Amino acid sequence: MSIKIKRIQSNESGAFNSYNNGRLRAHIDVPSSVGFTDIENSQLIFRMNTVVTGSEKGLIRVGTVTTAGTGYNDASDVDLTGGSGNGAKCSITVAGGAVQTVEISDQGSGYEGGDVLTITGGNGDGRFTLTAGADGVYTVSDLLPTFVGGSEANDVAQCIDNGGAAALIRNARVTSKEHGMLNERRDQNVISANLDYYTKYSSQAEAWHSFNGGGALQSHNMNQYGPIQDSMFLDARRPQVLGVRILQTVDAEKSQSVAAETRIPMRHIDSMADGTRQFPNLAVGDLTYRMEFEPASGRRITGCANNGLVFACEDYTNSTGGAVSFGLSDATPDATKVPIKYRYIKGDTDGNVEVDNLEFCPFYLGMPVEVDYEHDGNTYKRVTEITGLKAEAGLYEIEVENPIEVPDGRALTNVNIGIRVGDEVGVEWNIEDIFLELHCLQLSPQQIQAAQSAMESLSIPYMDYRLVKKVLNQTGDYSEMIQTDAGCAGLAVLTPKNNGLASSIDNGRRYRFAIEGKYTTNRDIQVAPLINNEGQSLGRQLHNHMLQKFYGNLGKKLLRFDSPIRNYNNAPLADELEDETHTFYPLVTPIVGNDSIINFQLQAEAGQQMATKEIFFVAMYPRSLDFKNGRLVM
Repeated sequence: MSIKIKRIQSNESGAFNSYNNGRLRAHIDVPSSVGFTDIENSQLIFRMNTVVTGSEKGLIRVGTVTTAGTGYNDASDVDLTGGSGNGAKCSITVAGGAVQTVEISDQGSGYEGGDVLTITGGNGDGRFTLTAGADGVYTVSDLLPTFVGGSEANDVAQCIDNGGAAALIRNARVTSKEHGMLNERRDQNVISANLDYYTKYSSQAEAWHSFNGGGALQSHNMNQYGPIQDSMFLDARRPQVLGVRILQTVDAEKSQSVAAETRIPMRHIDSMADGTRQFPNLAVGDLTYRMEFEPASGRRITGCANNGLVFACEDYTNSTGGAVSFGLSDATPDATKVPIKYRYIKGDTDGNVEVDNLEFCPFYLGMPVEVDYEHDGNTYKRVTEITGLKAEAGLYEIEVENPIEVPDGRALTNVNIGIRVGDEVGVEWNIEDIFLELHCLQLSPQQIQAAQSAMESLSIPYMDYRLVKKVLNQTGDYSEMIQTDAGCAGLAVLTPKNNGLASSIDNGRRYRFAIEGKYTTNRDIQVAPLINNEGQSLGRQLHNHMLQKFYGNLGKKLLRFDSPIRNYNNAPLADELEDETHTFYPLVTPIVGNDSIINFQLQAEAGQQMATKEIFFVAMYPRSLDFKNGRLVM
């Protein structure tokens, strides 16, 4: 037996997206003539890219004092008012009450070249005029690490393997021309993102997520925060060898946004694909796969890298006898230009950057950054982008588009560079083409005969689910009744907050189930987002035992436990983790031949409340496709 790969394109053409009047539905027809297929290993393919929307426009870059004014004193954190924008601040030096120099400490936003700004303080008559045209203001580049896979925009801290490009698909179903609907997957992105987490090793999940459209994400190990990873939608250029300067101004060296193919297992659109290696399309007839994507008003499934990652650079003191542009370099030595220098460990001059660790360079050409620094007790920031990089033995030399002018004798301390994502910046997904990549089994005549004989009486098992959505109104004590049909093998309760994918704790601490009025445990089951300062997470052991029983009843292996963050009572972080730590509430139900009434109780920490949000009750049902005399029996 051999495998033949067959690609079938969606019936629709044109862009699929939620931001530019694109299509939000697609369907793919699969003829019965494909014979037998390995649908477990077949994949849905999106040829797609990401589009960064919004930008930070009109940040002050260059200007001059056009009216010195009167009555001023040396000062920092001085507001600049007027013009087209807002938010700009500066430090001023003064002689005889007249402003001599202005150093921008906050570039504000929304300004235009030629704006005349008032220097507040003194007699209010000092004026600072921005250089006319584009040279006077700066617009932040949109070249950012972006990802697809279920998180708030500009926030990649959710502790969940959130499914990559599969998060784009909200609903899916497969229908047969002869037999009607075979199965349906409603809100599959929420359900898959949460339930699949436990069926993959951490390293496996991270590798698959990168392959499947993820990027710019922190580590999938909830206890280990990692650096920003590149998105597969960004071709990021970095130094490859020591001693070679690369520039964003050179076309061959530029970073650029790219389209990529992301691959999604067919089980996200077809429940039967979860474990079926030999599917008899020949006996089922022509099939149609339909999928519906998240609309613009739907769940947040795309995002940019966040602003939180900052890299400490080397301090700098200008002792050249003249002014220096800090953040510039040249092909030949120039005393008036000095690059920003970064080592993996600040101050480590003993060969910290070497050829064999260049892959850990946290910067790339075109990266939008904020450069923070201090002098004379004041803090300043410069929003710009990286235009040049060079790796020398022991350090990186970084050039920026908007360098810092440093007078002779001035010392800059606490110099930091961090990726910059503006408040108005977001990212959207755009699918150019959709394919179904089927693994068709090439059977010999003898194998075809054996397969047809097997279909005289054949049953293909799969796991179906039924979804009930309700609303959890703000409360500290929630209770709900749910009716399950005969044959239910388990119930999963998901509580995604803020219209996201991840089922979060959100102050929940104890849960308990009852079936037909009888509790399934002799006490509440405890959960918690953190390990305390004694290294304990009380009650999580029983919770993990229930997870293991839940997956075992579904015939699946539990490959990682629900593990809290190792926070050790860091209060500020604890507040964030209430929203971001992933958990769901599992119930193992006896598979009986009648309906059951199930009561679910969820309680918050004493004195706390859980926020209003949707709550998902996902009932799991073992099903099978049965064949008699070579045909499907419905």
